[in-house]
Amino acid sequence: MISYDMIIGGSHILRNPTIYNLLYKMGMVTDLGSGVRRIITLVRSHSQKEVLLQETANEFILTIPRP
Repeated sequence: MISYDMIIGGSHILRNPTIYNLLYKMGMVTDLGSGVRRIITLVRSHSQKEVLLQETANEFILTIPRP
């Protein structure tokens, strides 16, 4: 079951702090935990479709629909 917090951007697990810090210093990342929310918003606005969110015991899968 997908956490509602993940969809609204309130859930975040920093999996690789070294990579995050490097990308942050380069200005290539934004707020922590905002990626899924931004993807959902952009896909809706560009394709009027919904992303598919799935969570298993070992992974989180976000499927972006084709146009």
